Parts: sequence; C-alpha cells; structure tokens
Amino acid sequence: AVSSLRRAVEPVNINEPYYWEAVSTLSDLYLVGGRDANGKLEKQFIDEVETFTKKLLEHDPNSFDAHRLKGDLNFYYATDAFKEFNAFKDKEKTEKGLGFLDEATKEYHTADRIKPGQQGVSMQLARALAAKALATKTEAAKAEAAKEYFAESEAIYRRVIDKDKAFQSAYTELYRLFMYQNKPAEAEQVLKLAFENNPKQFGYLTDLAVHYYWQRRRDDMLNVLNQIKSHAKDYDQAYQTVGDFYLRMGDGESAIREYKEGIAKDAKKKATYQKRVIEVLMRQGKRSEAAEINSQILKENKDDNDARGLAATFLLDKGDIAKALAELQQV
Repeated sequence: AVSSLRRAVEPVNINEPYYWEAVSTLSDLYLVGGRDANGKLEKQFIDEVETFTKKLLEHDPNSFDAHRLKGDLNFYYATDAFKEFNAFKDKEKTEKGLGFLDEATKEYHTADRIKPGQQGVSMQLARALAAKALATKTEAAKAEAAKEYFAESEAIYRRVIDKDKAFQSAYTELYRLFMYQNKPAEAEQVLKLAFENNPKQFGYLTDLAVHYYWQRRRDDMLNVLNQIKSHAKDYDQAYQTVGDFYLRMGDGESAIREYKEGIAKDAKKKATYQKRVIEVLMRQGKRSEAAEINSQILKENKDDNDARGLAATFLLDKGDIAKALAELQQV
C-alpha cells in the first residue's frame, strides 16, 4: 500500500485530482504502521508526515486532513513524552507533554470546525482532552481545569455514541474515563447504556459483570451472569461466556459448573465445553481427571486433533516418547 501511494504522490502528479487524498492516506499509513519494535515512530516517517502536512496547508489553509494530521502528530509527541511509567510525576515531562496536547486539541478543534462531527477526529479529541485531564489533575492549582477537560471529553464521547450507537470504542473509552475519575456509578451506567443500545452484544454484559466483581457487588454480578444465560436460545455461547468469566476471575470450580451446565443444555457443543473443563483441570494440576475427559472426547471423535495432541502430552507424562512423537506427527 505504501509503495503504491508513494508513486501516486510523486511531484509530477501534484495536479492530479487524487494527489491530495493520496498524500493524506499515505500520512495515515505512516502514523499507524511506521513504527519500530518499541512502538516509536521512525524519524523518516515523522519527517514525511510533517512535509505532507505543510504541503496540504499551503494548498489549502482550511484543509481538514492537514489539521487532523497535525493533531495526530502532536498527540503522538505527547504520548511519547508520557510513555515512561510515572511520567506524570516528572514536572518537566508533564509540561512538555501538555504543550503537545494543547497543540493537538487546537488542531482537532480546527478540523472539527471545518468538517464537524467526523468520528475519527471526535475520538482523538476526546482522548487528547482526557490525557490533559490526567496530566493536570495531580496539581491542586489545576484541578478545576482537569474537571473541565474530563467534562468536555465525556460530552464528545456521548455525541459520538448518539451518532453511532454501535461504535464500541466510544463506550469502552467513556467507561474508562469515569473509572479514571473514580466514578464507578457513572461507569456502570455506560455499560448498561451500551447493552441497551446493542441488545445482541452480550460482551457488554460480561464487562458489567467484571465491573461488579471488582466493586465486590456479588449479587449484582450473579444477576448479570444469569441474565446472559437467560439469552441462551439466541446466544449459543451463553454458558461458555459465563464459564470463561469465572475462569478469568480464577474461580475454576464455578467455571466447570457452568461448562457442565452448557453440556446439559447444548449437547451439540459438548466437545467444546469438555475442552474448557480440561483447561480448568490442567490449570488446577488435575492432569489425570483432564486425561479421562480427553479420552471421552476421543471415544466420540477419534479424529479430534486438539484431543489427539493433548493425549500425546499425557503419553509424554508417562514416558512413552515414541508413541507420543508418532501421534504428534500424525496430528
């Protein structure tokens, strides 16, 4: 993609109608993909984006793409300044990062005035404002400013949701915004709104259960998990989802209970649930019980590669290396 776009933006093509769109798209690719193994943008790509942005502004001072790209560059510079752990406690780095965030928000606001309500710019602006709030809230003198940044960020996220009720990132980031502010009640309402607007997206209910778990609201957590299971007819992963939830929370016995209930309610997915049970038993160190269930899977489907591979692992436990190797090679 980059090589094709680079050919499209050769100087000889500057008057072609596609030129400026190609410049903009190439800049986006550089900002997303032009990073080293540590996630840092390589200087050559930064330089090219800055050059392209300058050209865009010379061509059209009110270029939407130019201003959003300048916002993205400054937002990158800010996150780079803050990337070290506890960077917010370093006054010099904080001031440097805030300077970039100020520039980023200014450019995003300009882009939004030129072409109002574009989802990408709105999300970036909300993120930049949230970052400004986090960077300033540690200083008492700037506490009120931090509140204003949080409030503006929240308002933008809500506008994005109002415009596109299916856009998951807006709910997720708004939830985090409230949790950053230690407002769990408001965060809870975001997850409820997300599911209300997207009644087939049961992941929001799982997130709500996790929220209740960390808030130590066990009864509410159980009610939500039961709500997920009540949709088993139109959500065939209901019991698996609840079992996986317990597994994530470290409650292996409850996970196994849910998987077994899933087997009873949906025999077609028996092997899937059995493999989940095996995973729990292996984590618990109960290898003999896991081997027994794995044997049951193979009795019903001798060609199940997952079960065959695991059976080979159990052969290794017994020291039968030759047979285990032969089985693994066949798998």
